[in-house]
Amino acid sequence: MGITTVNKMIKALQTFLPVPTIMLSLAGVIYLQTQTLSSRTQTAAETYVAEAKNDQFFLDTQVRMPTLGFGNLLADWTYLQFIQYFGDVKARDITGHGLIPQFFKIIVDDDPRFVQAFLIMSSANTLYAFSPKTTVDLLNKVISHINPRLSYLTPYIWSYKGVDEMLFLGDNKAAQHSYEMAAKWALEQGGKDAQAVAKRNSETAVFLAKNPDSKKARVTAWMSIMENALDDNMRGQAIREIEALGGKVEIAPDGNLLIIFPEQD
Repeated sequence: MGITTVNKMIKALQTFLPVPTIMLSLAGVIYLQTQTLSSRTQTAAETYVAEAKNDQFFLDTQVRMPTLGFGNLLADWTYLQFIQYFGDVKARDITGHGLIPQFFKIIVDDDPRFVQAFLIMSSANTLYAFSPKTTVDLLNKVISHINPRLSYLTPYIWSYKGVDEMLFLGDNKAAQHSYEMAAKWALEQGGKDAQAVAKRNSETAVFLAKNPDSKKARVTAWMSIMENALDDNMRGQAIREIEALGGKVEIAPDGNLLIIFPEQD
């Protein structure tokens, strides 16, 4: 968010909010900056714990902050904070990923059409915060606010939901429906990649319809996780899961990863 945008937002807030409310918000920012400076004299572990408390304070503030028509800007701001939070690997090794569901929920509430962010946050929430039920609940809320024409990425909201329903919640019937809807939305969009996206999701839905315990469907789900992995740990886990199901991951002549499905489903 640029300085000009921030200034415009502050001026707009001044129009709608009393001075004490604005001062409270600014005090929160100053508090966070002060805590960051003071943390330099602490040990690494103490610093990470203090930063986690700052992150919690930020989230608590965001929950109470009225959007006043600036929900998308607040969602952008929260998403940038999430990227910093998730990307601090050393800190997460100490304090964990427990705040991801709160980041996720706030962004969905502020801007349920922020599709690109949700594709990243859904994987992080499920695989790092271990909250697949929350992921599915939030993606269901997102789906009620979006449509196939919003973005070429919207079918992936359905397919990502299907991944969680099948792999982590064991709800294969719901997963089948999600994959069918992903294929439907892709075809409604049209475009050069629509046919491929629709075909892949339709095939996964058929796998599940014929065999609820389909290895091919599970390989497809882990393949989507591998292709969109946030880091090497997630990518490595997906590859191990594919191999455990009898599939193989090889490098094609063009350098891309090639998935070989198990011979028996």
